[in-house]
Amino acid sequence: MDHVQRLDRRALLSSLAWLAAAALALYLFPPFHIRPLGRAADVQLATAPGAIDVPRFAEKFWSEQLVNPAIQAADAPALLAALNQNTATALEKYGHRAGIGGKALFLVKGAGRVSAVDRRGVWLQVDGASEARLVLNTGPIFGNALRDVTGLLAIEDFSSFDFNALSAELNRLAETRAQPALRADGKVGATLSFIAAGELDDASGAQAVLKLVPIRVTLQQ
Repeated sequence: MDHVQRLDRRALLSSLAWLAAAALALYLFPPFHIRPLGRAADVQLATAPGAIDVPRFAEKFWSEQLVNPAIQAADAPALLAALNQNTATALEKYGHRAGIGGKALFLVKGAGRVSAVDRRGVWLQVDGASEARLVLNTGPIFGNALRDVTGLLAIEDFSSFDFNALSAELNRLAETRAQPALRADGKVGATLSFIAAGELDDASGAQAVLKLVPIRVTLQQ
């Protein structure tokens, strides 16, 4: 009788071990994922490499989010004033951080007079700012500001390949659509209205500079 009880006990322990292992496997590798709706310009997302048409997706995001007049962009004079008053507070109020510990990114709109043009880009003097602290990039565009600044695109919604390709494609759109107008019209003394995205460059000297990628640039007559 004791022998039979020991066998039953071993069978029970074995079954419990298998159940625990199955539960752990389901926890670590769930058969499906729940994703929030309404992100990424209402385009269906997938995490397999090459699952999205990157140029088409970037075009839709560009036109519906980045150059949309209704976008929630920070007003340049207000942002510069806030940065001058308290940088940390301004970063939290106006900036968006892509991931924990990432640099604050800004989506900015406004107008300014061109005060200088150099290898870094076109420097704008914005009303209310004591000096030019905003530069629109005219050179090759790197980084992920255009992809990450709105917070609408999340890495878990894409394969890493497509997520990186999307950033490169958005940068290419800025280089081919916004930069030509910036180079043509960005002459000293001209007034430009703009939408741009970028970050605070705190390696620029005594005062940090808003280093921005142009999204839309218009010459004001």
